[in-house]
Amino acid sequence: MLFARGAAPQIVISNLDATDKKVFDKTLEGVELDVKLTSRGCFNAGIYGLNKDYQGHKASEVVVKCMKQIDDETWGQAWGEVKALRTVGYLIDSGLLLVPESGHDKPTPVILMKRIPGCILPETPLWANSQTQTQLVNDIKPKVKEEVINWAVDKNILAR
Repeated sequence: MLFARGAAPQIVISNLDATDKKVFDKTLEGVELDVKLTSRGCFNAGIYGLNKDYQGHKASEVVVKCMKQIDDETWGQAWGEVKALRTVGYLIDSGLLLVPESGHDKPTPVILMKRIPGCILPETPLWANSQTQTQLVNDIKPKVKEEVINWAVDKNILAR
């Protein structure tokens, strides 16, 4: 794992300002969820596609992450995720949305983000072979590290 499950990079959380903490204050209008794509993830109640285009973005190019009910300890991680997505150019919108499938009678915090092509590593045939799992993780870590460093430098995330 790149980060421990449930751990959020503290550099993002420690750099939140008042504006960052308002990203879930509005109720989103015009968001129509399509089928649930997955339930995987630590802090989500499902990743959905869109049923129709949203604010100039094609439905096929957007995913909606529905957050689990957020408590005082996890708000920082949710706000930090929105800030990180905005910083790297993947954020489309965020706010509150009534998600009937969630089982809650009040709106749920959601994040609309660009859909990035790829696959879920544990669902690949190579992952099924336990001997290749370690090799895959070792191959991927430097690539992820390089991309994170590029973002940090290009987006001035880290200050001296």
